[in-house]
Amino acid sequence: MRNILFLCLFFLVGCATVTPYQAANDNKPGYRDVKLGEHRYRVSFQGNSQTPHDIVDVYMLYRASELTLAEGDDYFIVQDQSTDVKPTIEGSSGVSTGFGFGGRRGIGMIGMSTGGPSEVENGYTSNAFISTFKGEVPKENPKAYDAHELKRSLEPRIQRR
Repeated sequence: MRNILFLCLFFLVGCATVTPYQAANDNKPGYRDVKLGEHRYRVSFQGNSQTPHDIVDVYMLYRASELTLAEGDDYFIVQDQSTDVKPTIEGSSGVSTGFGFGGRRGIGMIGMSTGGPSEVENGYTSNAFISTFKGEVPKENPKAYDAHELKRSLEPRIQRR
C-alpha cells in the first residue's frame, strides 16, 4: 500500500512543469498577440507558477521576433514593456487515504484523494507593445531588436510541447 501511495504522489508532483512555448487559450497559458495597427502589436506571454520570470520574458521576445519576421520586417522596437505578477492556485500535493466497510458483504474499500487547491504561487505575464520596421537596426536605441538575430539566438531556449 505504501508503494502505491508513493507512486501516486510522485506522479502528481511530476505533473507540474514549465509552460511550453505555445499559443494561449482559455485553458492554458502561453503567448497572445493583438495587431493594433500597421506594424504595431501588443505581445504577451503568460506562464504558470513553475515558469520563471526570465523564461516568460524570453518567450515574449521570441514571439515579438516571429511577428516581426511574419510582417516582412527586420527589427522591432519595444515601446513599452511590463511584467505582471499574479497569484495562481496550484493543486495540493498531499494525498489522503481511507479504508472502510460497506455493502451487504462487508467488503473493504480503499479510497484515495489528492485534495483540493492548497497553495497560492506567483505566475508571471510579460507584456510589450512593439513596432516593427524594415532595414538596419538603429544601434543607438537600446529598445531596438534585430528580429533575425534574436530569434536565432533564443531558439535553443524555446521548449515546445
